Amino acid sequence: MQLAGLAFVLITALAVTTAPASAAGHDVGTRGELSRCSGSPYYQCLYWYGDGSGAYWGYNYGTGGHGDPNLSDNHFFSGTGAGAGYSVRNNAAAMDCDFAISYDCAAYYSPNYAGNYDYAFYGRGGTLYLVWNDEASAFYL
Repeated sequence: MQLAGLAFVLITALAVTTAPASAAGHDVGTRGELSRCSGSPYYQCLYWYGDGSGAYWGYNYGTGGHGDPNLSDNHFFSGTGAGAGYSVRNNAAAMDCDFAISYDCAAYYSPNYAGNYDYAFYGRGGTLYLVWNDEASAFYL
């Protein structure tokens, strides 16, 4: 009987830890977009610092659709401030979503647009909350 009880506990624990969790989303659009993203060729921008300063990286249709499923191979643009040249993945603290696109933008915790995410409506931006320095993919929808 004890062996059966232990097996039940182990199977239950395994089922709980492998069950998919619901992803949480958080609106970070607390300010208008910064001028570095507005009027640039980029529809979505990620920034090194939470106030939108330091180096930045941007994304648009011309770079391959509506998103980048893995930010590991992207780097903050050279010459744009502190953090330039570093990988975008797990290093961004703020995001902007350009007003010109009429889409919303999101940064996700995991590659392939999975996990918790922060979002901003077009024309808005702000400090990342759920994925601050923990973003792995970005998408505008």
